[in-house]
Amino acid sequence: MTDGRLYGRVRVVEFVRDALRRSGVPGGPLPVVLLVGSHGSGGTVLLDRLWREFGGRCLSARLDLDRAEAVEDIVLAAVRGWGRRVPGIHPVRFCRTRMIFKALSFVDDGGGRAAFEKYLAADPQDAAASSALDGLAARAAPLLPADQQVLLSAAAKVVGTLLSGIGRRRRGDAAARQWLEQHAPGSGSATDRLWEVHRRHHGRSSVPDAARSALKTVCAALLADLRADFNGRSLRGQRPANCLLLLDEAGSRAGELFLELVAECRRESHRARERPDPVLVVAARRGRAHTSMAPLASTDDRLAFAVRHPAAPAGADHPVWWYPIRLTDLGREDVVVMCGSSVLGSQKRDASHLRDLTGGHPEAVDRLAHLLARPEAAARDPRLLLDRPLPLAEDLPDHWPPPGRPARPGAAAPDRDGGPTVAAYLLRRILADDHGDGLTDGLDDSLAALGADRLAGIGGGPAADPGGGSLLDTMAVLALTPGLRLGAGTAALHFLGWTRFSAAAARHRLAATLWLQETPPEPPEEQPGGPAAPAAAPGPAVRLHPLAAVLLHRRLAAVPEVWDGAHQGYAAHYSGRDDEPLRHHHLLARVTLSHRELLAEVAGYLEREYDRCATTEQWQSLLGQVAAAPNRLRTQGDPRTFVTGLAGRPDPRDRGRTIGRLVAARWLHGDRSFDPHHHLAGLVAAEYGNLAAIAGGNEALFEESGKYHLVEEEWKQR
Repeated sequence: MTDGRLYGRVRVVEFVRDALRRSGVPGGPLPVVLLVGSHGSGGTVLLDRLWREFGGRCLSARLDLDRAEAVEDIVLAAVRGWGRRVPGIHPVRFCRTRMIFKALSFVDDGGGRAAFEKYLAADPQDAAASSALDGLAARAAPLLPADQQVLLSAAAKVVGTLLSGIGRRRRGDAAARQWLEQHAPGSGSATDRLWEVHRRHHGRSSVPDAARSALKTVCAALLADLRADFNGRSLRGQRPANCLLLLDEAGSRAGELFLELVAECRRESHRARERPDPVLVVAARRGRAHTSMAPLASTDDRLAFAVRHPAAPAGADHPVWWYPIRLTDLGREDVVVMCGSSVLGSQKRDASHLRDLTGGHPEAVDRLAHLLARPEAAARDPRLLLDRPLPLAEDLPDHWPPPGRPARPGAAAPDRDGGPTVAAYLLRRILADDHGDGLTDGLDDSLAALGADRLAGIGGGPAADPGGGSLLDTMAVLALTPGLRLGAGTAALHFLGWTRFSAAAARHRLAATLWLQETPPEPPEEQPGGPAAPAAAPGPAVRLHPLAAVLLHRRLAAVPEVWDGAHQGYAAHYSGRDDEPLRHHHLLARVTLSHRELLAEVAGYLEREYDRCATTEQWQSLLGQVAAAPNRLRTQGDPRTFVTGLAGRPDPRDRGRTIGRLVAARWLHGDRSFDPHHHLAGLVAAEYGNLAAIAGGNEALFEESGKYHLVEEEWKQR
């Protein structure tokens, strides 16, 4: 997503603006603002906007925690980020933090406590020989923006400042020593406490969670330094704005621990009735927020700094430690603003197509809007948008991440030009650009590279490769069935002979990265001038995000053997009478021009159920469940002609033929890549009308026919 507009994030910016305003000591602690969303939901773009808007107005730092190895890296990078020169903002003296870092960086070569005390009192030149601080500074440098990394890359200024002799008189050292004697672990003098912190951090203490307690002391020192600076009186007066810390990729292990420790330190300070620290932390992470509070949508009217989080614990005096905010998908008007093409005949048509295709996912909309607006796009079929090779890197906008790692030697080329397709690029970006767990294993090798020998076990005997596909492939198999049911997914994987990853692992990954909606979605918003949504069958409580579904389905559809095998496994699992709609759902997914008999079987089932159902609405629900099946069909011709090739010519007097054409048309019309011009809406309407007439003037079917006619007409008027 480009950074020119906020697209449904304005309330977040207003929240931060209000939280940074300062008039005396705050009445309560500031919450940690968690921006949560799936990969590509715009967290980094929003942090960019916050940095531009507030980075020059207050003491502020911006860090990327993707490469953070430890909490101390984050704290040191924050200290140096806040140390950048900003006109009109005087620096903070991090006396407590400096003492803690000098203790942590001591390298004990056998001298023990005596050498440690000598090191603490030494000047920078003498202390440097026994310090590991230069290495820590180099580790922390990449967390800062590129234009600030020189502050840590050279390291000399950092090391010299933090290694200044603690034993000599320095402004603030007395207060820092007093704080250490009250808050640092252990007992005795400040030097005793620093020695204990050093031992705990380096694993030389038997105290439970010793290393964690040492890191907590680092965070506590940081907050105490800022609290003393902002809340104390000085000749310059109190600062007019609170302190801002922006954290990207805060879902890293070090990032999560840092946020946990900050929250713990704040709880303890609040219980001790200490004045609140001034740091507003805004952290963006991919995936769930690990809090008990449900995230508030970024477009929610209740999102305001002066208003408690709706999911916060009861009690006006209970502090809100976390403020999770879910970055919502883009609305239709947002997509219209981002779209600059008219490949489908008008800008509004293109925007509607992109939103239906992506579900409003910010990054995908930005990428596809750019590709549709390229000069050659108008001459190409928009149905091929996802299958086209990605343009060369030099022809892509600067803010696009690189397409990814090159394929390994011997891997099957994803397209004739040897580069990734648009769909493969998006798939890697939103689902596979992650770390560990085997998610990307085999991603550069197409599923086709499994070869016929690896698929030999489908439908019977043991597979030649019982390991099967990667975690991404397993996610794609699970995504084929409504509700992503674990029992059914396990059966399909067993049918394929894939045992490397479980259905539970795949679903957990999708849920953790927020690609699953685990509660029923809200009713669709009414869109002035937009097509009326046809009646849909009630869906499962667990739904896959539209973009994830499209890309995962396409990955499997590229290998017919895997596609058919997975759906056969599902159909075999759904063997009971109550599971018949799902069994025929997966049967329909296997329909092709060379296997039209499968469509006849599905149509026969729906015709029998038409006579059994007590109401037309019940039958409509069955039809909706079956027709929601994914497909791997493509055509560059008229979709209506394709439906005729599958289901035969229309016959208004033949109920079986009418139902067959209706289910085929509804099925393919639901795929925006197959029918972007909504050509099949009229065909669906016509077959509903024929079926209503055959049924003796069924009013419910006539109403459904009218809804699809309205979709067709309103699309033409766009």
